[in-house]
Amino acid sequence: MNEIISIIQIDRYHFGIPAVIICSLFFPALYYFISIKPIKKKLDPEVLGGFFQVIGTIYALLIGLIVYDATSRYSSAHETVENEAKAVLQVYTLAKHIKTGGAGESIIKKVKEYNDEAVYNDWRILQDGGYNLKARSILRELNDDILSLNTSSTNEEAILPMLIQASMDIWGFRIKRFNSYTSSFPTSEWVLLFSGALITIFTAFFFQLECRKTQSILILLTSLIIFSSLYAIYMFSEPYRGDFTISNEPFLIAKNIMSNVYFERQ
Repeated sequence: MNEIISIIQIDRYHFGIPAVIICSLFFPALYYFISIKPIKKKLDPEVLGGFFQVIGTIYALLIGLIVYDATSRYSSAHETVENEAKAVLQVYTLAKHIKTGGAGESIIKKVKEYNDEAVYNDWRILQDGGYNLKARSILRELNDDILSLNTSSTNEEAILPMLIQASMDIWGFRIKRFNSYTSSFPTSEWVLLFSGALITIFTAFFFQLECRKTQSILILLTSLIIFSSLYAIYMFSEPYRGDFTISNEPFLIAKNIMSNVYFERQ
C-alpha cells in the first residue's frame, strides 16, 4: 500500500488534492450516468433512510477513531522531535562544564555535528525513504566519548551521570523518531476504510430524488468529505513524509542557541 502511494506521490499536495477531487467526482458522475429505474418503485424511502443512517453512523465512528489515532501519532512524533532537540541542548550545556583534557570541547563539537546532520540531512533523507548513517555514526562516537570520560573534580563527577542520561535520551528519542517513520497503518486498516467509504457512498445511490442533478451534488458532497477525511488520515499518519511533515524547527532552535544566534531563522 505504502509503495503504491509513494509511486503516485499522494503525500504531496499537488498530487493528493487533485486525487481527492477526482475520486469525489467519480461517484456522482457514475450515479448520474447509470440507470437504477428498474428498482426505483420497489424502494421504501423510510427503510433506506434507516439503513443509511446506521451505515453512515458506523462509518463516521470508524473514521473518527482512526483520525484520532492518526493525529495522536502526529502529535507524538512532534513531541519526540522536541525532546530529542532538548536532549541535544542538555548535552551541550553540561559538556561546557567538563574541563578535563579538552573532553568537554570534543563532546560539544560532536553534539553540534549531530545536530547539524539532523537539521540539514535527516529530513531530506527521510523524505527519500533512507536512513542517515552519518548521524548515527556521530551519535555513537558521542556516546562513546561520554561513557569513557574520566572526571577530575567533584563538579564533573556530579555532572557525568546527567551527561550520560542526556546522551542516552538522544539515542532513545532518535530510535522513537525512526520507529514512527517506519511504522505505518496496516494495509488491512486501509482496506477497511476504503470498503466502508464505498459502501456508504453506494448506499446513497438508492435514494431517489426527482432531480438527478441535485442527488448527484449530494453524492459529490458525501464523497468529498469522506475522501478528504481519508486523505487527512494518511497525511497525519506519515509525519516525516510529504508536504505535511513534522518541522525540524526544534533542531534549528538548538543550532541557534549553540551558535549564540537566538533569533535567526534558517
